[in-house]
Amino acid sequence: MRKIKVAMLGPYLYEIGGVSTHIRKLIKYLSHREEVELHLITVSNKKQQQNKKDNLNIYVIKKFCSYPFSIPSITWQLKRKILEINPDIVHALGSFVSYSTAAAFLRNKYPSLLTVHGITSIEIKYCSKRIAFLYQRLFCLPNEKFVLSKFPDIVVCSPQMKQLVFNMTSSKIHIIPNGIDFEDIRNIPPLKSIERPSILYVGGLSKVKGIDVLLNAASIIIKRIPNLRVYIAGSGPEEGNLEKTVRKLNIEKNVKFLGFVSEDKIFSYYKSVDVCVFPSRYESFGIVLLEAMASGKPVVASKVGGIPFVVEDGKTGLLFERGNVEVLAEKIIMLLRDEELRKRMGEAGRERAKEFTWDKIAKQTVDLYKEILSKQK
Repeated sequence: MRKIKVAMLGPYLYEIGGVSTHIRKLIKYLSHREEVELHLITVSNKKQQQNKKDNLNIYVIKKFCSYPFSIPSITWQLKRKILEINPDIVHALGSFVSYSTAAAFLRNKYPSLLTVHGITSIEIKYCSKRIAFLYQRLFCLPNEKFVLSKFPDIVVCSPQMKQLVFNMTSSKIHIIPNGIDFEDIRNIPPLKSIERPSILYVGGLSKVKGIDVLLNAASIIIKRIPNLRVYIAGSGPEEGNLEKTVRKLNIEKNVKFLGFVSEDKIFSYYKSVDVCVFPSRYESFGIVLLEAMASGKPVVASKVGGIPFVVEDGKTGLLFERGNVEVLAEKIIMLLRDEELRKRMGEAGRERAKEFTWDKIAKQTVDLYKEILSKQK
C-alpha cells in the first residue's frame, strides 16, 4: 500500500494552549498510522536538526527576528520546504499567518486543506494589549480572509464553528473535533495538597477566557461557602489585572494562582478538585473541557461557541449565559452542595469524552485526506 505523503504546517514546538495541544496530539496519532508518511514543518527560535521517527519527519525553520518582520522570510522558507518534500497533500493547522499563507500559495500545485481553530474577527475583540491588537488587526485579520477564500477544503472542530466559517467562505467545510488522550490520564494520582471544597480553572489568563467572571462569582459563593478554594492554572497577559481583582474582592485567602502547569501534572489537579469551571466569552471548542470530563469531573461552562457541542447541559455539566456572574455562582453552589450530582455528571462526562479519542480523530483525518485525493483522479 502506497502511503499518503502529507506536508503538515503548524506551531508544533509551542507548548502552551489548546491549539498546540491539538497539533501535538494529532501528529502523534497520525504518525502511528500506516497509511501516512508525515512531514511536519514548524518554526522555532532555536535551531534544531531534522528529526525523523517512525512515520514522522520534523523540519524546523529558524526564526531570526520577531513577528511581523519575519513573516515574508518564514513564508518563503515554508514554501521552499513544501516543494522540497513534494507531498501528496498539504495540511495547514490553524490560520497562523506564515503557515496558512505558504500552504495557500501552493494550493494549485498540491491538494490542500486548512484546519481553523478560531475566528480572528471574534478574538480581536478581547485583545487586552495594544501590540497584540495591532498585530491581529493588521496581519491576522486580512490573512484570515485571504486563506478562507483560497482553501477548497476547511476543517473545523464543532458545528458552531462550521456555521461561523460557512458565513465567511464558499469552501467545503468538514467537522473533525478536538480529542482527549486517555493514556495521559489513567495512571495519574490526585494531589493530597488540594483543599476542598474546591473549583479549578485551566487555560490562558486572557480577557476572552472570562476568569474575571469566575472571580466575581467566587466572591458571591464565598459568602455562603466561606472555606471555598479556587485554583487557577495558567498564565497570560491578564494575570496582573486578575490578581488586582482578587485583592479588590478581598478573596485572597480563597484564591490560588498556580501559574503554568505542565501537561502531565494538570490531570492531578483535575482529579483532585470538586468542580471545573470554564467561563469563556468565546471558545471554538475547549480541549480543557474534555480533559476535565475525562478526569471524571463535572464542569460549569459558558454557553458559547463549540462548548454546547462538548457539554450536554444538565447531564455532563451545567451551562450558563456568558458573563452572568449570579447564575454562574448558583450553578457552582448547586454542584458543590450535591455530591451525588457531581458524581453522576462526572461519570456521564467521562463517557462523553470517550467519543473524542485521538485515534478516532486521526482516522477521520486520514479518511478526509483520501476523500480529497480521490477527487484529484
